[in-house]
Parts: sequence; C-alpha cells; structure tokens
Amino acid sequence: MKLTKQLLSFWALMQQRRRRKRTPNAHRVIVTPSAALFGDVLANDSKDLVVKLYNKTTHALTITAINITSANAVWGTDVSLPLTINAAASNTVTLQFLPTSAGAQSASFDLVTNAGTFTVGATGNGV
Repeated sequence: MKLTKQLLSFWALMQQRRRRKRTPNAHRVIVTPSAALFGDVLANDSKDLVVKLYNKTTHALTITAINITSANAVWGTDVSLPLTINAAASNTVTLQFLPTSAGAQSASFDLVTNAGTFTVGATGNGV
C-alpha cells in the first residue's frame, strides 16, 4: 500500500512537470537591459539608450503603447507604434532622456504588448 501511494505521488509529480513543459511560451519575451542608466546629461541636452526586445515565442509580438511615468524630466522614445516583432526575432526601442534642469531624475517605461506589459526603469542626472 505504501509503495502504491509513493508511485501515485511520483506519477502526479511527473504529470505536473509535463504540463509545465507544454505550457504556451507566450511570455517568453526578454527585454534587455531592464534598467536604463543614462548617467550625467547636460540640462537642455539629450541622451539616447537602446533597449532590445527578444521575442522567443512562436507568434508575433506587437507593442501597442509605451507609457512613460515620470515626476520631473522629459523622457521619450523614437518608436512608431504599433511595432511588430516576428516570432524568434528581435528589435530595438530607443529611450530618450532630455533633462530640463539639474538633479537626479527617474522614469518608468511600460512597453504594452499582446503578451503583457514589460517595464524598463530609467534613471539619469541632469547637470
């Protein structure tokens, strides 16, 4: 009886692992870097940093919006939306920091896609 319970437990564990392996890879999107560090940028000047998105899924990934949240500086992107990244492909998004005054500043770039929202934190220092 004890061996039967162990076998059933082992079988249940294997079934659980098999289900995990079969789950869709819809959320296999890699954004790098996950934090954009702009460093020092002169006030009223600008600096660009490139973020790369890798679509490791089996279907196209479409960025439909980029929401920028910031309390102080001017931040932006150069992306024309919607931006589609084919399956097993990659593309880049350029983030822009345009400080209007001196001081540490931060932002959050939320990349809204058909596979979920991916956030890139950004920091910079206006000098």
